[in-house]
Amino acid sequence: MTDHPIHENHAIAGYFGAWRLSLRLARRDIRRHRGRALLVVLLVGLPLLIVAAGATFAYTRDVSSKEGLTRTMGAAQAYLYPVDQWQVRQSPDGSTTGGDGLLPRASTLPGARPGRAVTAAGLQGVTGGEVLPVSNRSTRVQFGDRKISAQVLGIDGRNPAYRGMARRTTGRWPTTPDEVLVTRAGKARGIPSQGRIRLSEAGKIRAVTVVGTAAAPGAEALVALPVGADGWLLKRDTPVDWAEVKQLNRYGLVVQSRSVIEHPSQAANDGPAQRLSYDANPVPASVWTLLAVGLVIVIAMLAGPAFGASASRQRHALGLLVSNGATRPQLRRYLLGQALLLGAISALVSIVAGAVVGWAAIRVHVAMSPTAVAPGPLELRWRSGVLLLLIAIVASLVAAYIPAVAAARLRLIEVLRGQVSPRTVRAGWPVAGVVLAAGGAFLLWVAIVPSLDAGSRNVSNLPIIGAIGLGAAALFGGVLMTTPWLLAQLGRAAGRFPLAIRLAARDVSRQRGRAVATTAAILGTAALCCAALIGYATVQRDYAAEYTPQLPMGQASVDLYGDSDAAAAERVVQKAIPRAEIAAVSVLGSRPTLGTSSEWGVAMYSGTCTDQEAMQAAASDSCHIVSSPLAGNTIVVGDVDDLARVFRLSDTDRRQLRDGRLLLPTAGRRDGPTPMHVVTGTVDRFGDDRVKVAASKVLPAIASTQSSLTYAAPKDDTYVMSGPFPAGLATPAAVRGLGAVSVARLVISAPGGVSADAQRTIAERIDDADRFCVERGYQDDNRWVFVIIGAVFGLLLLVATLVSTAMSQAESRADSATLASIGAPGRTRRAIAASNAAVVGLVGALLGLVVGLVPGIAAARALTGGFGGRSAAVIPWGPMLAVVLGVPLLAAILAGLVTRGRPPMTRRTT
Repeated sequence: MTDHPIHENHAIAGYFGAWRLSLRLARRDIRRHRGRALLVVLLVGLPLLIVAAGATFAYTRDVSSKEGLTRTMGAAQAYLYPVDQWQVRQSPDGSTTGGDGLLPRASTLPGARPGRAVTAAGLQGVTGGEVLPVSNRSTRVQFGDRKISAQVLGIDGRNPAYRGMARRTTGRWPTTPDEVLVTRAGKARGIPSQGRIRLSEAGKIRAVTVVGTAAAPGAEALVALPVGADGWLLKRDTPVDWAEVKQLNRYGLVVQSRSVIEHPSQAANDGPAQRLSYDANPVPASVWTLLAVGLVIVIAMLAGPAFGASASRQRHALGLLVSNGATRPQLRRYLLGQALLLGAISALVSIVAGAVVGWAAIRVHVAMSPTAVAPGPLELRWRSGVLLLLIAIVASLVAAYIPAVAAARLRLIEVLRGQVSPRTVRAGWPVAGVVLAAGGAFLLWVAIVPSLDAGSRNVSNLPIIGAIGLGAAALFGGVLMTTPWLLAQLGRAAGRFPLAIRLAARDVSRQRGRAVATTAAILGTAALCCAALIGYATVQRDYAAEYTPQLPMGQASVDLYGDSDAAAAERVVQKAIPRAEIAAVSVLGSRPTLGTSSEWGVAMYSGTCTDQEAMQAAASDSCHIVSSPLAGNTIVVGDVDDLARVFRLSDTDRRQLRDGRLLLPTAGRRDGPTPMHVVTGTVDRFGDDRVKVAASKVLPAIASTQSSLTYAAPKDDTYVMSGPFPAGLATPAAVRGLGAVSVARLVISAPGGVSADAQRTIAERIDDADRFCVERGYQDDNRWVFVIIGAVFGLLLLVATLVSTAMSQAESRADSATLASIGAPGRTRRAIAASNAAVVGLVGALLGLVVGLVPGIAAARALTGGFGGRSAAVIPWGPMLAVVLGVPLLAAILAGLVTRGRPPMTRRTT
């Protein structure tokens, strides 16, 4: 037998005992020096507080299927709604469906006729419970000649099954179809909360009485009794399990079941359903890893100067420990114990404060956005809290490690005599730092790019994530290894600078230990800021590149439906924009009517098929179908000059139209004139594609010089479909005998474009069924994210620079007194303080700008891996320079303003 295990147990016990002693000493020192502790808590906790507040805001604002049960189905067991005549496949929560047209036709509900709409009696027969209608329709509230769009939630609030879908705040629930409640969102839109109002629906105006007010989580403007049924609540005692959901899917019904949403494990073994449960735009794990590592680096670098200053102030106490026999590991544990405790305290304080700030931000958002959807309940995710706690502890230990190592190597005689000897820069460190930084940048790139080239955006391989973290640490660490050499060169080159800048640069060069820690804090913050800005700008660039304009920029259109009056719509436009040029786009046949199963359209074909086959798009080897009603396109009819202006036709195309030919896009025709069969009629999609042919005619067709006939110039690799999408162009004379010609769209051109006021005026005055839109290009609705990124990191940069300047001024108090004693004016001391902040801030920010390019471009590549293979990153130089240059200069101005002109006189000790 051996006694090795006993020695190992003693070693382990001694190791943990030494840490317990270090933690007790750390707790004592934190109590004695509360000012230093509060500074560290501020620097470590500020980034954590911002993250915790943002996460609380985002988690609470995002309403999950489980949190939104009451607003979706009240107190019922399920909410059901039909989607089509086909069976459906759905995700467990019913938010995503698939298989439309690929699965068999939907089964017929008991007591219903094939092809007919779903009825309450049929649903009750198949579910065995009571079904209650829910409607959600659009209406317009009329004020004089203005009509404000509003959404109406149709429920019967007197029935307990609807409880939670809306909450009555004053008055009573509607009891007749002519009574409504006005919600907070409705009042914000200008709808009165009492008296009578007029609703305009499908061209008919009816008066209703406001009987009270309500709160609607879905931000509907009005609450009334159901009109028809867009869906049904299932009221019964037994829950709807996943097997029953699958059974109801066979009837073409989507089911949101309370039981399945609360217990999604019921569908865990259903592979097709699970594949439908996906995040529409997942952030790759590689990006989350970069953010986590970046947060650790930023916190560590922010807190580094504070730990360095704390270690400097404890030099005498550390010297006494060394004189009493303390070893280097004991000295390191002494300082690391403080970092461990302060990191944990910072995390706990920041998490609690962040939750409070995030909840307060939610309440402010709710108060300032009455038309927004209501957020969910306060959501605190303990896993995120544990992660932030670990990040805070690791970052604090990293921040304190270098000061702890340096303190463990202190020279006892110099400490006891109060001397500080500047350390020389090791000759090989700058070269090693450059090599390490280059290796880290290369490791970051090769860890991200291959996974994206393989087609996977969700990088979850642990070795790859580890490589990303190691690469980021190597990149920052390598740059920091070169920073002392750069600061030394800056001090040598300061001779030609003005006095204040020269003194600041030489002070930074002489006190490189403190300056490197401060530069590191600014460097890390600036680098993460630049990386975030590059990633966001690149994503927005790709969104803008994917955007397809529906009209030429600045133009507008009014799409006409049903029986709406084209002349009245034109008068509204002319009144709002007197100098507007209006081109009427007509279609062959009647206009489309929203909400009907019968589709009127045009079929064009060449070959031996019949008119009925062409209308049903039943192509074959001997039948070439150019278009059909199921494609949703038609023949656009008009004067040659109007068509040429709207569709940018060439002189050749104009001649073909004047000669009575049917003009087809090049993509839809072979070269050369060809007889084309043109058929008009209707197709009922809910009735086994039953066809009714109205007229048929053979027209001479010719290919256009354009590949497609679109309202806006087509972009590469895009397919534009807007309004009456033309399968061909013709004159009224050419299509005579094929049916009536109806105006389906008004294309509006105005000098200088359509203003926002004119857009609002037209939208409020056109017919209820019409649709008005203005082409303004891609609109970044989340531009506030850009501002928040700059503001948050700018604040961190400002705090880091000002704290560094304050600590520098505290340590150089004796030098300031010497300057004052030889007659230096107060403005000189202020100029030196401002120059100190500017020098340190600009050096760190410029280094951060260079370093941030690598993770920024890598993150941009990861975030845009699904955008058609684009890999070039967008570098927003303007916002980046505004942050990395503007904030240090602002810090310099503030430092100069708050610095006292007459410092307290002290006695020099050296």
